[in-house]
Formats: sequence, C-alpha cells, structure tokens
Amino acid sequence: MQLPSILDPLLAMVGLRQVNYGAEETVTVSSVRLHKLGSPVDVKIPSLSFELSGNEADGLECSATDVSWPKPGFNWCGNSKYSFALLSDTSISNDDHKFNLMIYHDVGDRKADLRGGTGLDFDCRSQGDGPADEICKQDAPVTFKIDGPVANYTPPGALGFVTERFGERLCIAIYIACCVALQLLFWLVLQFVVSAVAISLLGFFIDPLYATITVTAELLSKNLHGSAIGFSLALGGAGDTVFPLFIGAIAESAGVWVLQPIILCLFLIQAINWLLFPRIQPED
Repeated sequence: MQLPSILDPLLAMVGLRQVNYGAEETVTVSSVRLHKLGSPVDVKIPSLSFELSGNEADGLECSATDVSWPKPGFNWCGNSKYSFALLSDTSISNDDHKFNLMIYHDVGDRKADLRGGTGLDFDCRSQGDGPADEICKQDAPVTFKIDGPVANYTPPGALGFVTERFGERLCIAIYIACCVALQLLFWLVLQFVVSAVAISLLGFFIDPLYATITVTAELLSKNLHGSAIGFSLALGGAGDTVFPLFIGAIAESAGVWVLQPIILCLFLIQAINWLLFPRIQPED
C-alpha cells in the first residue's frame, strides 16, 4: 500500500486534505434571453436571464441587469451557490460565438469550485427602438460539464488555525525557520526521496507567508489600507519579474549551483525583515 493512500483518511479527518478534488457536474442552460443595445462604439447588455439545472439546481432562474460586458463580471443566481459571467471571447469555446456563458458552482472551497462554459447560439430580432436594439433568444438548450482541479493536495490554509491561536509574529517566524531548514536539506542532502519531501514541505510552509500582507491593515489607518496593500502587491509582482531575470543571469554566468545559496539568502532576508516589522500593540 502506498503511503499517500494510508495518510488520506487521517488528513481528511483533520481537514488537511480535500478528498473531493476532480469532481465534475453536468449542467443545462435553457431559455436564455438577452437584451442587446448596439452603437458605433460598443455594445451594452441591459439584461440577461436563463434557467439553470445541475446537481443542486433544477430550473434555477438566473438573471442580471446592466450586465458587465465585454469585461466579465460575476452575478449570483439568486441565493444559490451558482453564479455566472458573460464573456466575449472564444477562450471557452472553439466556435465563433459572440457571447459565451461561464457557470461557477461554489462548493465551499474556492480552490475546488466547479467552473465551465459554453458558447451561446441566438436568434436575435429587432424591437421598437431600432435595429441596434435587439432581443436575443436561445436557439436550443445546451448541456455541458463544469469541473474543478483534478489533483488532490494538502492546502497550506490548514495552518490558519495555528497562526490564529499563537499569533502571526511567532508563527510566521517559525514558518520561515522551517523554510530555511528545508532549503538546507534540499541543498545538502543529495537523495531523491529526501529532496522530494523537502521541496513539498517547503511549498507547504511558504504559502502562508503571502497572507501576512493583511497585517498592514492592523498597522495603518483605514484610509491607507487599499493603497498600502496595493503597493505591496505591486512591489511583490515587480520582484517576481526582476528576480528570475537577475538570478538567471547569475546562474548562466557562474553555474546553476548558485541558485540554492541565493534562495537561502532570500529566506534569511525575509526572516530579518519580519523580525524588524513593528509589533502590533493591543488596543487599550
């Protein structure tokens, strides 16, 4: 028996592993009615409605007004767990449909939510306000599948209750220390199994570090939250762009062996930066 199959039940019991990944659902979209207003510069969608049937829906009425298009926007189907978006490209359909409908099913875990889409065939006819004002009705119901990720994995979000219990400052310091130790293990122990386990656990402890950006909300006034977090995300994105090029140039010149010490140094810099971060004072 393989080790993962032995651990699956235990991990599922403590919430460290989802066992429903790779799920799929067959949905049917019918009675689509779309109001389209055309102009020389753009097209507006004043309203869209249809009926949706699936595992948790039977003739569910979905509708929206002032539909966001061509930039997609999400609209909930009433109080259900289904939502939809209207797309203008052919990224979800090989056919040349002008409108594509994307269906989402919230299953309680955003990383396992079901999603899928299809093109819509319409019969459009002008109404009283002129040829650019049209009511489009679906030619025939369409059935397609929506699905989620196909692989099981252990979400690092499982560490959330630990961080909340013992505090961000202590837990993040421990996570970074674990990253440093695992990086050293991956670098110095030249065995495949050890390297595979080390790099897997390294990813497990790295992921919670990203959420520490929310700590800025506790240090800054509310009017600075949006701009501060946006700036931090932009700065991180810039680092994602610059560092691979910079490190790649060094590796090409000096050899790939420099990658491991550089990564280790980045972890150490991150640890120092976190320890120098201002402490959050409790409110009186």
